[in-house]
Amino acid sequence: DLSPATEHTLSIHALDSAERALGRELSLRTAPALRTLSISEVYADPSGKEPEQEFVELWNYGAQSVPLGELYLSDASTELGIRIESDKRLAPGARALLVSSAFTADSALDVPPQAGSLLVRVGKVLTQGGLSNRGEPLYLRDAGGHRLSGAPERPAPRPGHCLTRVSLDPRALEPGSFDYVGTGTCTPGF
Repeated sequence: DLSPATEHTLSIHALDSAERALGRELSLRTAPALRTLSISEVYADPSGKEPEQEFVELWNYGAQSVPLGELYLSDASTELGIRIESDKRLAPGARALLVSSAFTADSALDVPPQAGSLLVRVGKVLTQGGLSNRGEPLYLRDAGGHRLSGAPERPAPRPGHCLTRVSLDPRALEPGSFDYVGTGTCTPGF
């Protein structure tokens, strides 16, 4: 329950078996407030052309508009990842689809995004940053390296199926935080 970006003093007091006391005070600063973005849906193995029809859906679960610039996607827990460059902002409660430059909204084989969905074309960031048909974890980070959200590697993608966040925690990454929805029932941008 500590507020973000605030100074705190940590007092440490130790007493040994001879009742000698030692005390130290440390100044600490909490991390800045994190962007309220969550990975809400992942389409890593589309029915249509790969990797063009893959997407990662982001959801702004906060009360403020969030800039999408300088985000990073990675499949490694220890690496910052590949930068997503965008000048777009995501309104409170809204969703955006991170898609390749060649993504087609009217693919005959895949569920189309909701009309008017915010499409953020990110080149090859999705394939370089973590989407694969065999399943890999996915991490969304800010420029400071703070993990904003993630998606686990299991369950592994199935052709034509989306993995959808089922956890109430928008930042959860552990197994069970995502599950399948049926074929053709992906909800991109909804």
